[in-house]
This record gives sequence, C-alpha cells and structure tokens, in this order.
Amino acid sequence: MRKPRYRSRLGIVVNILEVLASGEEKPTRIMYGTNLSYDRLQRYLASLVEMGLVEEVRVEEGVRYRITRQGLDFLSEAKRIVEFMRAFGFEV
Repeated sequence: MRKPRYRSRLGIVVNILEVLASGEEKPTRIMYGTNLSYDRLQRYLASLVEMGLVEEVRVEEGVRYRITRQGLDFLSEAKRIVEFMRAFGFEV
C-alpha cells in the first residue's frame, strides 16, 4: 500500500499564486483551485499578505485577493526551483 503524497508548503504557495496570477479572486475560487480547506487557505493567505506576495482587496461583496508584483516575481522563481528539484527526483 502506497503512502499518500502530501504537498510541500512551497507547492501549496505556488498553487495559490498560480490561481491568483490569472486575476483577482474570491477565497472560494482559490479554495477550489488549490484543493485546500477554508481554514488552511486563510492561514496561507494571511502569511502571503504579510510577506507582500498577495494583497487583500475589500469590495462591496466581501474580500478578494490579488497577486502583487513581488508575488509574480516569487512565482516565476519558485517555478524554476520546483522544476530544478523535480529534475533530480525530489517531490515538491
């Protein structure tokens, strides 16, 4: 029986930033795109906002999130790192 494969923190952050790279999104859309629970997503989003990779936008309907310029730069570099690690057989 195979052990379940869990995503790394980096893998999850990359997933969140990829969803946001297509534009401003509601938390529900990010949840579906990343397959995270609401609570877990909120912890990641708070951390990404604090790091300046994502910004929270308050709108009439609630809250939306969008990737920052710094977030786009991070996403680009993180994808390169992930590809490099996978080339050597590491799971990310």
